[in-house]
Amino acid sequence: MNNFILELIASILLIGGAIFAMGAGLGVLRMPDFFNRLNSASKASTLGAVLMSLGTAVYFNDVDVWLQCGLVVIFFFATTPMAGHLLARAAYKSGVPYLKKEDFKKEND
Repeated sequence: MNNFILELIASILLIGGAIFAMGAGLGVLRMPDFFNRLNSASKASTLGAVLMSLGTAVYFNDVDVWLQCGLVVIFFFATTPMAGHLLARAAYKSGVPYLKKEDFKKEND
């Protein structure tokens, strides 16, 4: 029974991570400008990778795997938001056009 519960929790985490990763990919395809795409890619893919890493740790239920997955989570939380911020800042300073309120209203009409 205990093994079944661990596998169920791991499956839920892995499926949730896959859904967030798929949402990140879909957001990159569907968003109208660079900054929205960057936000979609950095936020949702980070959460997807963290959920999949936790699902892997729950499934294998070993101290070494938990340690490795914990390091992966720390690495993702430390690097992905910082990289997204630096990319957005560089794009803004180099003059990449961004969506304004007026453009958004025209696009949805």
